[in-house]
Amino acid sequence: MTDLYAVLEIKKDATQEEIQKSYRTMAKKYHPDVSKEEDTVEKFKEVSAAFEVLKDPQKRAEYDRFGTNSKPYRSAMDDFFGSIFGGGGPFGGGGGPFGPQRHQQCGRNIALEHEVTFDQVLNGGEVSIVFKRRDLCPECKGSGGEKGECPECKGSCFRIIRGPNMTVKAPCDMCNGTGKTVTKQCKSCIDGFTEAVDHTIKFQIHKGVEHGMRFRCAGQGEPVHEGRQGDLFIIINVKPHKTLERLPNGNILYKVPVTYTQLILGADLEVPGLEGSHSVTIPAGTQCNEQFTLEGKGLPVFTNGRSIYKHGDQLIQIELEIPNKLDDGYKEIIKKLAEFEIGG
Repeated sequence: MTDLYAVLEIKKDATQEEIQKSYRTMAKKYHPDVSKEEDTVEKFKEVSAAFEVLKDPQKRAEYDRFGTNSKPYRSAMDDFFGSIFGGGGPFGGGGGPFGPQRHQQCGRNIALEHEVTFDQVLNGGEVSIVFKRRDLCPECKGSGGEKGECPECKGSCFRIIRGPNMTVKAPCDMCNGTGKTVTKQCKSCIDGFTEAVDHTIKFQIHKGVEHGMRFRCAGQGEPVHEGRQGDLFIIINVKPHKTLERLPNGNILYKVPVTYTQLILGADLEVPGLEGSHSVTIPAGTQCNEQFTLEGKGLPVFTNGRSIYKHGDQLIQIELEIPNKLDDGYKEIIKKLAEFEIGG
């Protein structure tokens, strides 16, 4: 099973900057014009395909959830080589699907983390999230100033990289595939953008949302001159509960401390739950670490916004609490109990 993070030699929680840095290093290392290793082409393909998935927050989120069954994973190789290499496949020299079309720019995506409580996981609800975003300069409309033909690609939008085994056609680095560069800077902005300012978005927290889930808010990222506005990605952090532990499939766990006599004789207990306390009876002779189940008293199972939810269970785990300090009377009773157990 291919691990895209391992391909780029990065950790699963790597930042976008770390992903891009690793890709640039490895792409240079395995590029056919540079490397002399026999499997250079395959490694270059693998690194490039991994980067195509992990550089996009939405594709990365799908890959993190579904792994090799995700659509981005299955299509990464085809998408990458169908759009970058020539018409004859990886080793073709033709114009390929790019043809004469120009590369469409996309605004920068924004990712932020938002903390939710167990109560929000249980009930859902709408929240207002404030984030910072740059907007297009009203003076130059985001162009950055007066533009002219790109001196690098001569207005073609592309650069051609030729090697002994392959020919690569990629968007021009200098103009980002637009064919034009700024010849006279706008005096009211930097690169066509205003300073980052606060924006507010209404975000629906779905019941059962899980820690680490990412949600895409299309078109809420940074805009770009003559291109598609980027997206906003909201990464959910679930704040740990004071007494309840979250388990898979909506289940929750509460560890209840009991005394030795309660284990031996049984007891009626009050244990905390998500919506108040529950009465639990433990029978005589209960064993340490034994669990009891309160069906349907757990969290909702995430259903991607649909209205029908399945709830998990609340598990009650019995734990023996050993007293740290004993008075003389207590010690005498314990000694007699020990004699009885040995004698019995």
